[in-house]
Amino acid sequence: LAQRDALAAFALMRVCAGLRDGVPKVLVAVIVERRHANDRVVRLIARRLPWLQTISLGSCGKIDVRPLARACPRLRSFDAKCELTDESVVELARRCSLTSLHIGSFNNFESITDRALRAVAGACPCLRSLDVGQCRQLTDAGIITVAQHCPLLSAVSVEGCCRLSDAAFVAVANYCATRLKVLELGG
Repeated sequence: LAQRDALAAFALMRVCAGLRDGVPKVLVAVIVERRHANDRVVRLIARRLPWLQTISLGSCGKIDVRPLARACPRLRSFDAKCELTDESVVELARRCSLTSLHIGSFNNFESITDRALRAVAGACPCLRSLDVGQCRQLTDAGIITVAQHCPLLSAVSVEGCCRLSDAAFVAVANYCATRLKVLELGG
């Protein structure tokens, strides 16, 4: 991490944390721009902002977000256009009560599988928004499991998930019908 990037990330956290007389206020969100999103910044955020509720990581390379999941149990919304692994998503699901998970990206077209969605379904029953667009390893089984266990879903994006059939969409419609407002299928 270049010194300039480290200073920018630290300054961002000091401002966002709202420190007054050494007492942190609850932090709602951190948005990390593309040039600052890397493993070191994620570890720094995890150490300095354990009360974090929302994070958005711009487009970037491969990032390990497991330290963030371990250190920020109040995290509810995770949005990343970075390359993630099943292990990272599983850790996020198990340690954080996510209500919003947006990991749809060309960066994840091979790395996110039904294993990650099974973990989300089992650990995040209050999930309201899911974007797994372009995650091309996902199958009907993963989407059906999420639909069955996350009845509060109001937005689902599976654009570019080429292994899905009508069965997945029927399950989302059946299990999430009372709240579903957005269903992005795409091509």
